[in-house]
Amino acid sequence: MIFSGGIHTRPAQPLPKDLEEWVEGAGSDGFIFFSLGSAVKPSSMPEELRKEAARRSVIMKDQPQDAKELTVFWVEYVMRHNGASHLRCPAVDMTWLVCHI
Repeated sequence: MIFSGGIHTRPAQPLPKDLEEWVEGAGSDGFIFFSLGSAVKPSSMPEELRKEAARRSVIMKDQPQDAKELTVFWVEYVMRHNGASHLRCPAVDMTWLVCHI
């Protein structure tokens, strides 16, 4: 199994002007915004959480290839080797009982 987390991430972009104005105009009542992307402003996070998120981001990105390149490599590898059965875990063909004895 190859971890390819972060494949969908890109550098942060500023909010569109109309959305930024809407957020700023919410006042003290706040707002609810649903997005399938990230809408968290680092400046609104507690300092300790911001530092921890930055630390973990560096750790997760410490790889010789980015997640997209790694995923493409393994997909192509499996295709080149007709399913790469040599990498298949033998436990897949075992019963639950045999596997856990």
